Amino acid sequence: MSIEVDFRRTPLQEAVNFIGEEIQVPFDIDGDALKLSGFTKNMAQTLTKAGTAKAVLHDIMKRYKGMVIVVDEEKKRITLMTQPVAETKGLKPFPVSD
Repeated sequence: MSIEVDFRRTPLQEAVNFIGEEIQVPFDIDGDALKLSGFTKNMAQTLTKAGTAKAVLHDIMKRYKGMVIVVDEEKKRITLMTQPVAETKGLKPFPVSD
């Protein structure tokens, strides 16, 4: 499924929520995990791209060292967090790079 985004200083939370709406999967952001790595939900995202949700997420996340997503198949939800917190919780990050 291809999506098209045109983020212009869009807060991270709004950007991932938009992606979630496009693919019809709700996104959660673990704000505490982000804070531990010096990130916030309000970091501005500027990106114009057409492609898969995975590719769009990769373009956003590659700018932030250690940022990952975890997919909960049972609950059909995706959570944006950081690698250290995912490891602490015993969660396996979903690969977004090709």
